Amino acid sequence: MTPSISKNHTLVLVVDDDLVIQMQLRYAMEKEGYKVIVASNGKIALDICLNSPPDIVLLDAMMPVMDGFSCCSQLHALDPNISILMITGEHK
Repeated sequence: MTPSISKNHTLVLVVDDDLVIQMQLRYAMEKEGYKVIVASNGKIALDICLNSPPDIVLLDAMMPVMDGFSCCSQLHALDPNISILMITGEHK
């Protein structure tokens, strides 16, 4: 008996203003079989979520136009059950 391989249809929204980080996250998620959409700021992410709600959001904390914290708050207002993973390169 051959094991069946099912495609993962989970939609991941990657939100980061750094193009290199965006590409790295997209590559890593697609390599694991996830479908990926990208946005460069929180405003674009909100627009995407209204049209194509993702299963999970990988959200950068510090971005222009709308930062990750404001975006997170507004995403939760749209869908209190949305899964969000905050990511940041900030260190102190």
